[in-house]
Amino acid sequence: MMMRNAEALLERGVRAQQAGRTSEAVALYLDVLRHQPDNPHACRLLGELALHSGMFGQAVEMLSIAARLLPRDAALRVNLGAAHQAIEDWNAAERSYRSALTLDPNLIQAHGNLASVLAERGDAAAAEREYRALIAANPGFADAHVNLGNLLRRKGDIAGAITCYRQAVACTPDHAMAHNNLGGALLLSESWSEGWAEFEWRWRLGDNPALRARHRLPLWQGDDLKDRRILLWGEQGIGDVVLFATMLPDLLAAGAKVGLELDPRLVGLFQRSFPAAAVFAWGEVPADAAFDCQANLGRLGLFLRTTAQAFNDTRPYLRPDPQRVAAFRERYAALGPGPRIGIAWRSASPNHRRKSLALDDFAPLFAALPHASFVSLQYGDTRDELAHARSRHGVAILHDDSFDNWTDLDGLAAQIASLDHVVTVSNLNAHLAGAAGIPADVLVTANVLWYWPDGRPRTAWYRSLRLHHANALASARQAVERLSGQIAARD
Repeated sequence: MMMRNAEALLERGVRAQQAGRTSEAVALYLDVLRHQPDNPHACRLLGELALHSGMFGQAVEMLSIAARLLPRDAALRVNLGAAHQAIEDWNAAERSYRSALTLDPNLIQAHGNLASVLAERGDAAAAEREYRALIAANPGFADAHVNLGNLLRRKGDIAGAITCYRQAVACTPDHAMAHNNLGGALLLSESWSEGWAEFEWRWRLGDNPALRARHRLPLWQGDDLKDRRILLWGEQGIGDVVLFATMLPDLLAAGAKVGLELDPRLVGLFQRSFPAAAVFAWGEVPADAAFDCQANLGRLGLFLRTTAQAFNDTRPYLRPDPQRVAAFRERYAALGPGPRIGIAWRSASPNHRRKSLALDDFAPLFAALPHASFVSLQYGDTRDELAHARSRHGVAILHDDSFDNWTDLDGLAAQIASLDHVVTVSNLNAHLAGAAGIPADVLVTANVLWYWPDGRPRTAWYRSLRLHHANALASARQAVERLSGQIAARD
């Protein structure tokens, strides 16, 4: 193919890509490569398309070829680093970003991305130096302030994180993520009123605005709901829905007629717990249902939990099925006379990997309580982990095969309520235990979730929970050791 024809095809491909005709653009770029396999621009354009389309493996392949052919292109190496970062190849991502910065030391995006990679690799000190250097050179770069705030928050420096988020807002007043993260940090420090107001900015992020627009109902503004019908719907994770549900009794006591739209797995449990409310599975609110207003469940805090005194009544509010609770207790009675302790060590959330531990990390608990019977509350396939625990630690942890604790959350709530105690990382089990008033110890391994207050042994949301904070896995294992001694002393 003549060079002139290749350039023409590339130009057509770029125009098609800019017009949103991605398939046509890909076909044109591939046509160039069929005749010129080493055409760097076609490789680069295909790689960037793959990166933006979520096809990260293909992006790495094509951008790597382009980078070899264009050795002086710094921006190309930033994209290659982003592709490596997306597949969690941290070492390759770091090399790409450092290569880009060697070519162009002032490349802001490369500095920011490098810092995020260093943070992911656990080198918080190096990441912090990178962010601070970036901010010193570009003090108005709001994203750098936000990212530094995120890093400080994970380290446990909540005051420092709040300062960073405020600086980001000062740089860019309509920076929704900065406001959102500021809200979370303020709530984490229990600055309720300002925290909820800032947290409302999350509704400007991503697809969130479309969620509120679905029902075409006015948004509740905190006005009197006596004899009015309000449709509330779940947001964020299932654990968050359970937590926000602590505010439902307030609305019902105020005379509101409440409808709830929830994950189908929660419908049975919530129908039993809030019989005065109409509970619907997500997407199944009847078209003829007449509601006066709507709100996401988390919005209730903006009006109902603005002071510490508003949390005075935190009695259990979820009612597990009493027959299933009795059935679980009868089944577990055969385990022995000691306490029956439920354990969970992993979070299923891909956004919060730092919440998880290995089952081996619970070894001090097993050693401290040799007469206890342990019941797995962990969702997912855990057969290999349980076999390993039996072989290495001599502990037989029961996994109850009588139900699926991922799809049958009513069963999971009943199972938790049948136990004497729960020890868990921050996942759904913590929320279900707290909402049902079951004693539980929660291992909080990262300061990313605003409802576990920094450094404090209690949360305002649940009376029956004790919190054990650790900002790194090593200190999390130490927290398990301390916790084990405390439980042994109590039991």
